[in-house]
Amino acid sequence: MMKQRFKSKYRKGAFTLIEVMVATVTMVILVGLVIQMASGVLNIWNQSLGKLSANAEARIAMDLLTQDLQTAVIRNDEREWLRLDTNESMEGSRYTNNSVNLKLFSHTPDGGGAGIHGGICAIAYRLAVQKSYDDSEAPDVYGLYRKVVDSNTTFDKLMGNDEQEDLSKGDEWSASEILKEENYLAGNIVEFKIYFRTDTSEADPTSLPTIPESLIIGGENEDAVYPQTNTFLAEIHLTVMTNRGLEILEAHHSKKIVSGGDFLAPGHFDYNNASEIVARHGEVFIRRVHLFSPSL
Repeated sequence: MMKQRFKSKYRKGAFTLIEVMVATVTMVILVGLVIQMASGVLNIWNQSLGKLSANAEARIAMDLLTQDLQTAVIRNDEREWLRLDTNESMEGSRYTNNSVNLKLFSHTPDGGGAGIHGGICAIAYRLAVQKSYDDSEAPDVYGLYRKVVDSNTTFDKLMGNDEQEDLSKGDEWSASEILKEENYLAGNIVEFKIYFRTDTSEADPTSLPTIPESLIIGGENEDAVYPQTNTFLAEIHLTVMTNRGLEILEAHHSKKIVSGGDFLAPGHFDYNNASEIVARHGEVFIRRVHLFSPSL
């Protein structure tokens, strides 16, 4: 009688095979859910870090552009002082009509490395798709480049009647010089535009052209503009893409994309054009700057 009671009590305290299987399946499901949630959070975290990094670089670029434009040297004479050229096609870009090339003369704190406080330097900005550092395996990236010519070289080679007839000429202004590795400023920028108002007294400053137009201030070019007031208004546009957005842009170019969840898949895509991708995955930074142009 004692043995039967003991055996009966022992059986009640054990797990059956079905219970073990149910517990195991439940645990596997819970662990899978936790892993999936953790993976999603990690992906969002990585995307957020990438976006923050790209946005930080864009803000640095915007601050330098603002500084250079605010201290730009513009005169009422027959020399070119600022040149903005629209670059409708950029080699390697998956997104067209997205760049302007800017060349100007501006005061810099250290004379562009010459140690001359407030010296006038030639400065050029250009957007390109290329390797940002010297490595054959490095990927091509969208990068904004800023070249600063020291004040001594600026005065000796780039300023003067002959040298300032056309800022599109000269070795120091060439694309190969501007796009050197050491001039890399910020990445993930797929669009660089500047809109100008040359006379804010006669136009509504809130109304700007819908496209960036080429602009030449000073010089003898028939399209050149001369200051009519003491200020110009410039509006800078920088469009920054996330790393994920750039992947999708590249995939769209190769026609390997699903737009719904932005999953890459061969032979299926729903975006109509690159502009839709940029609109969805890009962030536009805009800043308006007044350029003071004292006369001689």
